[in-house]
This record gives sequence, C-alpha cells and structure tokens, in this order.
Amino acid sequence: MKRIAVLDDYQDAVSSLPYWARLAGRASVDVYRDTPSNEGGVVRRLREYEIVVPIRERTRFPASLLEGLPALELLALTGRNSGHVDVEAIVGLGRIGSRIAAFGKFLGMRVLAWGPTLDDERAAAAGARRVSLDDLFRESDVVSVHLRLSDQTRGIIQAQHLSLMKPAAYFINTARGPLVDEKALIAALQENRIAGAALDVYELEPLPERHPLRSCQNAVLSPHMGFVTREAYHLFFSQAVEAIDNYLQGKLPPRALNPEVFAHRMALAR
Repeated sequence: MKRIAVLDDYQDAVSSLPYWARLAGRASVDVYRDTPSNEGGVVRRLREYEIVVPIRERTRFPASLLEGLPALELLALTGRNSGHVDVEAIVGLGRIGSRIAAFGKFLGMRVLAWGPTLDDERAAAAGARRVSLDDLFRESDVVSVHLRLSDQTRGIIQAQHLSLMKPAAYFINTARGPLVDEKALIAALQENRIAGAALDVYELEPLPERHPLRSCQNAVLSPHMGFVTREAYHLFFSQAVEAIDNYLQGKLPPRALNPEVFAHRMALAR
C-alpha cells in the first residue's frame, strides 16, 4: 500500500474532504498541520512516503530536498505551480493584480504598477501606468503585492524600497511572505516610518506566537487565509486525488508536468 503525506494543512481543512475515500484500500493518508523549520526536518518527515501532496507553495521542493527523498514517486500539486487613498500601487499585474487595479480605478484612484515582465501596453490595458519599482514605492499611498514567488522574485522588495515609502503610506502583502525583506518591514513598522501594513503571508508560516509582527500596533495580520475557501480546496484536492488515483492505476496523471518521467518509470516496471 502506498503512503501519502499531505503537508501544511494549518487550518485542518483537508481531512474532512470526501475525495480521500476514492483511494481506500490502496493508499494510507497522513495529514500534517505543522511545517518543519528546515530542509532536514522535511526530509526526515517525508523520506518514507511515495506520494506527497503539498498545499500551494507552503513547502518548497528544491533539488536538494528531492534528492533526499528516495521513496518519492509522485508530487500531487495543488494549484497551478506549483507573493483607498489617492494613489494605489500594484507590484505584479497578473490575473489577481489586474483585478485589484480595476477596483482601484472604480474607486477613482490613480493606479501605478510594476512587474518583472510588465510593459506599458499591458499596464494601460489594466488601467494602470507602469513605473519603476523605486518610483512605485516613492509615489504611492498604498502598495499592494501580487507577485508569484520564484527564485527571481524571492526577496525582491528590500529595505531600500520600504525606505522610499511616504510616512502616511500602507503596505499590503497577500501574495507570498518571502517576496519581502521581513526584518526591514518590521523595522519600518516599529519605527513608525510607514503608517501600517496588512499581511496575510509571512516568511515562516504559521506565524510563531512570539513573532515580532504580532506586537506591531500598526499591522493587521491574518493567517494566510486568502485562498483557503471551500471552493478552492474542493478544486485543489479533487484534482490531486484524481492524479493519485490515475497513478495508482498505472495511468498518466492528468495535467502531468513531466510525462516523460512517468513513461520511463512504466517502461522499467514492465
């Protein structure tokens, strides 16, 4: 029988989903609500599992981690990959950022935007004006982050950017915590160099009980709840279980990212 590990279910929302019954008698499922603090801890936890189901990007899987999991056969991803005043700025003008831009325009805001691949035409189509990252932080009353987390964007918002913000400006991050230099943001809040921040994502999640952000009186914090909805989880885990079910039957999982590896494994098994 295959062993399945579901990772980072902070809100204890996964076990009660009905889809796991589809795998009864063929696989056992363990759901973990906490996250090991380092890569070694992840390896120790997962080394016996053949199938792992990560929740979005809460746990990273670099090559060094994968090499430490010799039993791993399948990663069943959830999600694709598998972060009010006068001026609103948007860092990252993709699908979500474009919607935020539309809200800003509706409220009569002047919307600025920056993104690693954003051009003037795409910005204008979303009702925004493309500016440099420095100018965006310098000119804005509200900065809202909507970038994907990758090796290229990790730590892209640094202390120098936060230092450019107006004293009356607000910083909002509902994308991914590691996009931002968290220590620099904490310092800006503690020293009242910006008016405040609203955060749904953090460098370390769940946010530790004694984390300094919890004592910042000018920060509104939520526990990465932006995508934890009934509809999203039903979509995520119905597709993850569908992929696992196909794999256990010796079929190519739907939406496989590397079908050539599956074909090679099946050839070796014959």
